[in-house]
Amino acid sequence: MEPFALVRRLVRMKRPQRVVFAALPVMVLAASCSAVSSPPVGGGTVSHPGGSEVVVQVEWTGGFVPYESLFTGLPLFTLLGDGRVIVQGPVDAIYPGPALPNLQVRRLTEEGIQAVLFRLTETGLFDESHSYNAAAAYVADANTTVFTMNANDETVIVDVYALGMLADPSSAPTGVPADEAAAHVRLATLQNDLGYLEGWMQADDWVDPAWTSYQPEALRLLVANVDNEPPNPEGLDSDPLPWPAPTAPDALGTASTVQDFRCGVVSGDEAATWMDALADANQLTRWSYEGHLYRVTPRPLLPNEPLDCGPNEIVRVLGTVTAG
Repeated sequence: MEPFALVRRLVRMKRPQRVVFAALPVMVLAASCSAVSSPPVGGGTVSHPGGSEVVVQVEWTGGFVPYESLFTGLPLFTLLGDGRVIVQGPVDAIYPGPALPNLQVRRLTEEGIQAVLFRLTETGLFDESHSYNAAAAYVADANTTVFTMNANDETVIVDVYALGMLADPSSAPTGVPADEAAAHVRLATLQNDLGYLEGWMQADDWVDPAWTSYQPEALRLLVANVDNEPPNPEGLDSDPLPWPAPTAPDALGTASTVQDFRCGVVSGDEAATWMDALADANQLTRWSYEGHLYRVTPRPLLPNEPLDCGPNEIVRVLGTVTAG
């Protein structure tokens, strides 16, 4: 399975590098994977956190996106200290798509974790944190790809704007330094390799024989009243589903100060109830409660994430939203 082969609902946004990453041809993947090295035999290991702490993560931030994306966006790749790898799996190319993302999980051995860490260190870009932003002068409304590595008691963050847009250094704009253009190439290759671990990892690097569905212990829910919204387009509307959980829509979490919605987190039995209900829903499903209709946008929380509505960046953009 290619975990990052994600087919997304089309929205009004400019994210050119997402297209490159999600629909990368097999021949390109094979070429990039063939260049991946293995840790040297007898070499030292890299220390890293354990348990549910992040060791390596790749995510997208920014870009011209709907506000819901700030709350529901998921990392592309997460490697936790206990070896679990959580990625976005493939979904059917239909509209409306399923309400829940297809998150997949599989566990690496310690040797597998070391192989991933070696893949990052061999780029030569993770000795210290860097920001590569020169492409902003030439590409508008793109997102930033953020690579995080926690190892050897240090957190290194490397972020690059418009990754995938400057893949060929010879065609990079004159205002982009040569070292930054080269970093684009190495980081694009790294992103592809992390998106297709099966292309270069050894079978005995895995504890689990296959990917399985990730079952979150908590969900972030974005809830908006849609009583005044028109029905969905002809042929796509469906009967509302009953509100499934004990917490009422107007009591869930906290209301945004700048948008007409609430954001809250459910966990435990309530999260399990929502997971069961959302399995029968799609992106256009409406939920009925005491004569009112609501739209619910879910976002599974990863094991390392706090039970709240998102980082400070989201709060600054949309107001004082907390888990409440």
